[in-house]
Amino acid sequence: MLKKSHLLAWIIGFIPLVWEISQALTGGYGANPIETAAHQSGRWGIWFLLATLTISPLVRLSKLKQIFFLRRTLGLLSFFYLTVHMFVFVGLEQFFDFSAIMADIIKRPYITLGLTGFTLLIPLALTSTIRSRHRLGRWWRRIHLLVFPATIAGLVHHLWLVKADWYLPALHIGIFSLLMLLRMLKS
Repeated sequence: MLKKSHLLAWIIGFIPLVWEISQALTGGYGANPIETAAHQSGRWGIWFLLATLTISPLVRLSKLKQIFFLRRTLGLLSFFYLTVHMFVFVGLEQFFDFSAIMADIIKRPYITLGLTGFTLLIPLALTSTIRSRHRLGRWWRRIHLLVFPATIAGLVHHLWLVKADWYLPALHIGIFSLLMLLRMLKS
């Protein structure tokens, strides 16, 4: 059973989904709603991924151990939004045409990188339970280190995707770099 704090975190985590659906249904996604849906779901995935990576340094610096549970919740929310991002690409943009998808993966390196990052997150989502953590022992930590290359792949995917406005990818990369610096200072 979910504690109230866990339930609240999940409810807050799904507010962006409700907002994005309302935008899509009311014409707020503009002339190319599928592209906008892909971009928005990917951005939310990155924001939740960065929020996930913020928890450990924040707990260490603030001694607020009671927020540590948010790490798993935020990680799963990130995976959810990135799964939506993948579904929009595979289902709505490509209509499950796997030969077209493979051609895009080969032709566009940013898609290759995005798919790589998403693939690296799958074992994290599958082993996010406390039961998995106990069963895998020290291997659990090693598996969950995949979050770092997955995040880098996602950030570079976003950077290579944009054509002119690099502000948001640069902001994401800056936040990630700061988080990595905080982790290195811990050592």
